[in-house]
Amino acid sequence: GEMELEMSFVPDVLEPIMSGSKAIAEEPGIDFEVEGMDDDEELPGVNICPKYLQEAVGNLLDNAIKYVMLGKGNSRGVNVPQNPNPLIRVSLVPNHEPYKAGVTILVQDNGPGIPPAEKEAVFMRGYRGDATRLVPGSGIGLDISKSMITQMGGILDIAEGGDGTGRAL
Repeated sequence: GEMELEMSFVPDVLEPIMSGSKAIAEEPGIDFEVEGMDDDEELPGVNICPKYLQEAVGNLLDNAIKYVMLGKGNSRGVNVPQNPNPLIRVSLVPNHEPYKAGVTILVQDNGPGIPPAEKEAVFMRGYRGDATRLVPGSGIGLDISKSMITQMGGILDIAEGGDGTGRAL
């Protein structure tokens, strides 16, 4: 289908995705925090396709929920360390220079993270990192998310976080 862009407010568009993901995350005991969804956040309206944004962010959150349970350390063995305090934090903030006005959606988790060598590859369709082989999935989520976001004029990137991986939009 053709993508229809419309002026939208990101918190409104993502509200159902956030509440759904929060429910799924809390089941196995993941701490799921959302920041910046309130009306007082001064987030500008953006020209997006709400359905695409929901799907793209939904994919990111699915990934975060799947992988945050894995602890740090050598993941090739059978005894994968479990993350004792799995945390996913989603923050909505206004874009800063040099980006054009808009909203940055940051998804952070304290899972095993993505090794620098795999940063580019994670966006390839079907690619799955070493640590992920123990987790079911086809490896196409990020690829689809990236193409949807790019079509809307956005950027999907992997940001370096001090405490794990941030995925920004």
